[in-house]
Amino acid sequence: TNLVLRRKCGARRSSVSWGTTRRHVLAGEETVCVTHDASTDGVRFTVLSFSRPRHLFSAVAYPYVLAQQRRFARDATAAMERACGNSQPAG
Repeated sequence: TNLVLRRKCGARRSSVSWGTTRRHVLAGEETVCVTHDASTDGVRFTVLSFSRPRHLFSAVAYPYVLAQQRRFARDATAAMERACGNSQPAG
């Protein structure tokens, strides 16, 4: 189970952060942020995620969990690039 911790919306930057509740097998937080640079008209999309095992099972499965977090970051970035019509993915 996750809980929204923060939402920030501005003219040039918007973000949302959520964290796990005590019922989740991990203790952690994720933040997704979109920033517009007016000087270049560029857009930066950032995904920040950190976690640690909260229970024995999650400690055993932690390498898999980390791989899934990396996959989420890649998939979220690809979805943002498709939504923006970017034909050249970020490196």
